Amino acid sequence: MTAVGSIILEKHPSIVKAAEHPPAGVIVHRYDTGVIFQAGARPMIGDANYDDVPPAYKAVNRILRSARFEEYSGPYLRVPDIVDGNAATREWITRFD
Repeated sequence: MTAVGSIILEKHPSIVKAAEHPPAGVIVHRYDTGVIFQAGARPMIGDANYDDVPPAYKAVNRILRSARFEEYSGPYLRVPDIVDGNAATREWITRFD
């Protein structure tokens, strides 16, 4: 599940359109100041290393791609660079591309 607030929705009309007409497998929940995209009815197992990512996960990734931040400034928490460095964070954010 990914929550998207009104500030992001105002800047990204494509996300609003996707919330109004979600692709197959994507469930949209509305709340007072935004929407929540749910990838499928329940969690699914896959392996991004073998391009075995559930279609609903890829669909939500495509919907949100325009709002994805690229300039990671971290660290939010003090953890080793191998998991919180710029490259590691970018890998995590783009794992379903």
